[in-house]
Amino acid sequence: MTVAGKNLAKVDHRVYKTWLKVLFRTALTNNIEWQQRMRIKPGVDIIEHFAKYIEHVVPVIAIESSLPYAEHLLIELIGEHVKFNRPVFMPSLLSGNWQASHGKPFDARTPLVLSFHESQNVENSLMLVHGIETSDNPVLIGCNRLNQVPLEFHRLIDITLSLPVASAQHFEQIFEELFEEQLPSLPAMESEAKAGSPR
Repeated sequence: MTVAGKNLAKVDHRVYKTWLKVLFRTALTNNIEWQQRMRIKPGVDIIEHFAKYIEHVVPVIAIESSLPYAEHLLIELIGEHVKFNRPVFMPSLLSGNWQASHGKPFDARTPLVLSFHESQNVENSLMLVHGIETSDNPVLIGCNRLNQVPLEFHRLIDITLSLPVASAQHFEQIFEELFEEQLPSLPAMESEAKAGSPR
């Protein structure tokens, strides 16, 4: 990959990560049950609070999202606030098989990220369920909709978060996150364009 290509990949990753961050924050804000359980105080960064919750409670969390593999970047966002070992991903992104991406899936303080966006045929699913039940590791389960997740995993889920479809308001928040300034209003943008155009 060229230097320009690598830089573009970094930009794409940053934009996608910021997009997910905004949608994730919205999903947490809309989850009143979780907020009441955690007694969220005004002014507290809700993603940081959620990361601390995961660190101490080590729950199993289902993430509903139409964005493929959103859970992979969400665990990265959570890792910015708490220290975990390198996450284990299943199925493997390289082979597509239901095997750990590396290491052992139930090592201490190792998040396990399961993705059901494309494959629901889990090899040895009961063994995996038993491993989750008897381990002390946080688990993120990604899917488009919860009905994609095999039934044997449903009873393990502590919280379900549904990432919303991006709206115009979300786009404004994404712009502010990326550029640290408010998105110009449409009339202001038109005025700037006219002022800069040759007569």
